[in-house]
Amino acid sequence: MSMFDRQGIPMSLLQSNTSQLDFYDALTPLLSFSLVRAEIGKQSFGMHRLVQLSMRTWLEADKQLSKWIKESIRALTAAFPSGDYKTWADCQVLLPYAIEAISYITGDKDDMLNQAEIALSTGWYLYRTGEYKPAEKVMRMLVEARQKVLGAEHPDTLTSVSQLGSVLERQGKYKEAEAMHRRALEGLEKALGAEHPDTLTSVSQLGSVLESQGKYEEAEAMHRRDLEGLEKALGAEHPDTLTSVSQLGSVLESQGKYEEAEAMQRRALEGREKVLGAEHPDTLTSVSQLGSVLERQGKYEEAEAMHRRDLEGLEKALGAEHLDTLTSVSQLGSVLERQGKYEEAEAMH
Repeated sequence: MSMFDRQGIPMSLLQSNTSQLDFYDALTPLLSFSLVRAEIGKQSFGMHRLVQLSMRTWLEADKQLSKWIKESIRALTAAFPSGDYKTWADCQVLLPYAIEAISYITGDKDDMLNQAEIALSTGWYLYRTGEYKPAEKVMRMLVEARQKVLGAEHPDTLTSVSQLGSVLERQGKYKEAEAMHRRALEGLEKALGAEHPDTLTSVSQLGSVLESQGKYEEAEAMHRRDLEGLEKALGAEHPDTLTSVSQLGSVLESQGKYEEAEAMQRRALEGREKVLGAEHPDTLTSVSQLGSVLERQGKYEEAEAMHRRDLEGLEKALGAEHLDTLTSVSQLGSVLERQGKYEEAEAMH
């Protein structure tokens, strides 16, 4: 317990492979002497900072501190979820312990790789929930750890570089993001080949940051290459393929190719509703993007319905203050303005 953040430590982190009976046999005297305290119906535990400090000092004097740091890293590696949408509640609970586990410096290669795994899931969770600055910090730690242990040209390192590029793009740091994506793509083409799914993901991410900078023709070429490769490798209904469809639709819209863009966004939305469900954030992204291309064509009523659906879903999934939710509010305001509904549009903006 003394290796973790000292409050709200979940039982799942402490029990490990120990039986429940042995776990409570160990826990009972600690509770009796008030060295630790039970929280939330004995499903989590905490300890006073002086108890934690004393324990760490004793372990260091007894030359056991590094052993238990390693154990805490292993426990977090096993416990921290993927960071995908369905795991967000668990990620939020474990986030303070993950940040602490990543911060330890052990010098051991296995520990560093485990820390990289924690950083990957933690960074992805922070990225998906709109916490871009913390996500960037974690992703930079991930890249550094993998470069040290695996080397700069290892596929896992290059994938991390690409993920860092995506976090930078969300913050408007387009030049650095583009440099990251180009480095990752060049390395992955050499290491895995041009048609590997990880390479194609890198192609897509480079296309995205090019689009953000107005380099539409090159971005379109990247997204078409990505889509063609993913349809062959993963099939037309795979979530990654559908993401590629959506991204191609976006860059087509940016160039005024509205009919083809609408067809792409309808395909992406229909596929995501089947594969991910109507309330998944990626599905809602498709709802919003379809609303956008409908608005560009003057189909305001259908566009408004899409943006309202998107906003309602994002408020439930991400909360009212998430950047994606606020973008949806703005988009709804825009389509209301187009229809002369000025008071509601002003309120939205």
